[in-house]
Amino acid sequence: MPAETYTHKTVTYSDAIREMAIARSGMTLFNNGSDNAIIVLENILLQSKTINMFVGNFHRDICDDSTKKFEKSLKHFLLNKGKISVILNNYDLNKDGDNNIINILKQYSASKTYRDNIDVRLTTEKPIIDNNEVHYTVGDESMYRLEYDTEKFLGKFCFNDPDTCEELLEKFKQSFLTAKPLKLRSESLLTLV
Repeated sequence: MPAETYTHKTVTYSDAIREMAIARSGMTLFNNGSDNAIIVLENILLQSKTINMFVGNFHRDICDDSTKKFEKSLKHFLLNKGKISVILNNYDLNKDGDNNIINILKQYSASKTYRDNIDVRLTTEKPIIDNNEVHYTVGDESMYRLEYDTEKFLGKFCFNDPDTCEELLEKFKQSFLTAKPLKLRSESLLTLV
């Protein structure tokens, strides 16, 4: 009797997360490190029309990776007229020009087409969940990534959990009301790249 032949398809983390995001999987998973965080955030951006983010400062390990995945997915999101609201709680205004993500948001907010879809605010508030300072992103009121270790980029995420998203969005709305707007537009003309 001949031996059976099996073919095995290797699925990368990136491919698996993309498939879960497209399918709007309700499975809650965990990620470790900035590389995996980028993949999750990229997919939330690519699958959403509305994003709410409470982050420190768009950390370089996430936003300035060599693949520029986060930048590319943010630009794609904005070009598709997605609406983004961001709260930054550790942003250094003295280094404003050094932040690629803020620069992208500035470029797009300079255009009448996109400016009403971008709102960035500053706060000193540290959101706490289960005695940990957290950062989080919510997409379309159903997808989220909750970072419970902001130094090591450890987090959990789900692409279909409206209940958790509702809780995070309630926290976000309260913080957003007291946060101060970051001026993204200047009188100088910026061009979209």
